[in-house]
This record gives sequence, structure tokens and C-alpha cells, in this order.
Amino acid sequence: MKPYHTTTIPLEAQYLYRRGREMIDQHKEDIALVYLRQAVFIAPGFSKAYQELGNCLTRLGRPEEASAYHLKAYRIDPTHCSTAGDSITMKGQVKDQSIPGYNLTCLIW
Repeated sequence: MKPYHTTTIPLEAQYLYRRGREMIDQHKEDIALVYLRQAVFIAPGFSKAYQELGNCLTRLGRPEEASAYHLKAYRIDPTHCSTAGDSITMKGQVKDQSIPGYNLTCLIW
């Protein structure tokens, strides 16, 4: 059996990521979280899955958790996060409340 190359995302993780995206498209973010968490468990280097987890948590109003996943995505692949253009700024805002110390800007695909 041949081991996965470090930059290769296993098919199982890719499948779970796609299922998570399908659930998001159907506005079923709670189910999407299950699929996306399984994807990053199988492939800890899957930056897109971490990024989507963060985006999903943001939509669910959980900015503290979201920023942790955005940070993981950034550490894996810094090209997914920037301060320019079509981006969102994570300031930990929930109904105009800010959480001190949370500032991360990431691109949304």
C-alpha cells in the first residue's frame, strides 16, 4: 500500500468536503459542520475544508470558533487569506457586539 503524498488530499476527505458544500448550498449548516469536521480529521492539511468550516461557523453566529478554523486554514495555506479585495473581516461581531482580540481577514471562494 502506497502512503499519501503530504500534499495529496485523500478521496474520502474530498468526498466529505463536497458533501459539506452541498449541505451549505441547501442551507443545512449544522449538517455541513459534521461533514467538514470529518474531512479535516481525515486530512489535517486540507485548508479549504478548514476555511469552509470557519465560514460555516460564521454564518451560524459562532465567530470565536470560526476564527480558530480560519487561522488553521491560513497556517496551512496563507494564499487563502489576505487583507485586500473581496474579503470578509472577522471581528468577532455578533449583533454589533465585538470580541476583543479577534481580527482575521479571509477570502471566501
